[in-house]
Amino acid sequence: MVVSPLRYSDSEHVTVVSVLGGLVNNKTDALSSDGSAPHLTATYWTYFCDHPQNPESPRLAFTSLIALFLSPSLRRLGTAKRQQQQLAEDDRALRWRWRRAEMRRRPDSHLTRVRPLRRQSLMKRSLSSTEAPAGAVMSDFQISVQELNELLSNGSGFYSLPSQHCNEVYPRIYVGNAFVAQNVMRLQRLGVTHILNAAEGNSFMHVNTNADFYAGTGICYHGIKANDTEHFDLSAFFEEAADFIDKALAHKEGRVYVHCREGYSRSPTLVIAYLMLRHKMDVKTALATVRHKREIGPNDGFLRQLCQLNERLAKEGKIKTK
Repeated sequence: MVVSPLRYSDSEHVTVVSVLGGLVNNKTDALSSDGSAPHLTATYWTYFCDHPQNPESPRLAFTSLIALFLSPSLRRLGTAKRQQQQLAEDDRALRWRWRRAEMRRRPDSHLTRVRPLRRQSLMKRSLSSTEAPAGAVMSDFQISVQELNELLSNGSGFYSLPSQHCNEVYPRIYVGNAFVAQNVMRLQRLGVTHILNAAEGNSFMHVNTNADFYAGTGICYHGIKANDTEHFDLSAFFEEAADFIDKALAHKEGRVYVHCREGYSRSPTLVIAYLMLRHKMDVKTALATVRHKREIGPNDGFLRQLCQLNERLAKEGKIKTK
C-alpha cells in the first residue's frame, strides 16, 4: 500500500511508503521526507489521533492499526514459505544424490539404498570360494555368491533396507537392530528370553551391551565380537550361535532375539547358518526364508562363507537337496 505525502503540520511532511510490504520484510518504518524513519507503532496511532485537523488522520490511523494487526500473520506466512522452499531444495538435493549413487555400499550401518556394482565383480574366483573351474559343471550343492545376491535383490540389482526395527524371521527367532536390543521393555513385550549380540564391542560399528546390561530382566545374553567386513571369518561362530539359539528354543516359551547394529548383515547371516545346521535347509532356502520376513544384505564375504557351509553340509549329507 503506497500513500502519497500528507501534511501533518506546516513544518512536517511524512511519507508512508509500502506499509504492508515493509511489514512482510520485518520492517515497520515509514520513510519521511527528511530521511528520518519514525516507527509505525502505537506512537503513530497516538500521533494521528492527536492531529484531528488533518483530514487524512482517521484513514491513516485505521491503516496503521490494520497493518499492526496483520504484521504477525504476514511474518509467519513469510517464514512458512521460506521453510517450504528450503524443504523443496533439500528434497531435490537428496534425489540428485540418489541418482548419482553408483557404488555398492551395504555395511550394517548404511541407511541408504544404492545401486550395486556390476554383477561380474561378484563372480567367484577360486575353488576355495566354491567356484567351478572353467569347463566344469557345478553340482547341485555348489552355489555362487552371485546367485545369493540375486535372491537378496530379487534380481533387480537393488537392495532394500529394513523397514522395521525387528522381524520374526522364523518361529520364535527374531532378527533386528541395536535399538530394540537396548530397549528392555520392548524385548519383554516381545517375550524375548535370550539375546544373541552378533556385534558385541565398543566401536561405532558395534553394540555395547553385555550380560550386566540385562541383569535382573530374566534375559539370557550371549555376545559375539564380529566385524561387518568381507574378510571377517564369521563362519567360526556358526556352531556357537546355533548352539545358543537351540538352547533358547529348547524352552517351551523361549524366544531369541539375534541382532547386530542394523540387523542387516551379521545377525541374519548367523540365523541363516542356524537354519542350515539345525533344520537341514540348503543355503538358498535358508536365505530366502529370512529374506521373506526381513530386508537383509549380508556382505559378499559372509555369503561366500554360507556357500562353503552349504557345500560341506551337502557332502556330509546333512542338508536336503532338491
